[in-house]
Amino acid sequence: MRTLLSNLLDKFKQIYELIEIIKIYLQTFNNSKKQMKYIFLDEITTIENWQYPIKFLVDIGLLDNSMLILTGSSSYDLKSSRERLPGRKGFGKDLVYLPISFREVLKTLKIDIEEKDIIEILSMSEEELKTLQFKYSYIQKYFLKYISCGGFPKIIDEFLNNGIISELTKRTYKDFILGDAEDKNYSQK
Repeated sequence: MRTLLSNLLDKFKQIYELIEIIKIYLQTFNNSKKQMKYIFLDEITTIENWQYPIKFLVDIGLLDNSMLILTGSSSYDLKSSRERLPGRKGFGKDLVYLPISFREVLKTLKIDIEEKDIIEILSMSEEELKTLQFKYSYIQKYFLKYISCGGFPKIIDEFLNNGIISELTKRTYKDFILGDAEDKNYSQK
């Protein structure tokens, strides 16, 4: 039997709360030291310095035989924080699922926009900026839909075509991520 902790952390802000959630889970479901434990912590980046309690729990052995799946809105924080956990990754792999960019969405919709870097934009006159804004004003509706979908292709497609994201699609993405993480764990054994 597998045990799974899944917790959305956007309501928690303190390091001690993260430690307590994991400790309570481990005390409640730690029937066997050999049994793999799956700990899914969503929005870990909402807790400042989250890597320190993870490091502490690994160092004292509470996360032995556990697979942690950490997600967050700040990919930069996830990447830089994992670098602060040397030697504590075990034999697992880092799996990174990045959404597609807004530019890629526009390309799939066959909407072509000219690329401008920040220096070009800053050097434009007020009149040129107004013209540019008017020229691309129709794109705003696509951007609002894009940020509602998180940049995942199937979700974007459903939302653009149906105005909603089905429970099946939500479940599919969840199962895909958890299943892939589990497969990577077993391939290491």
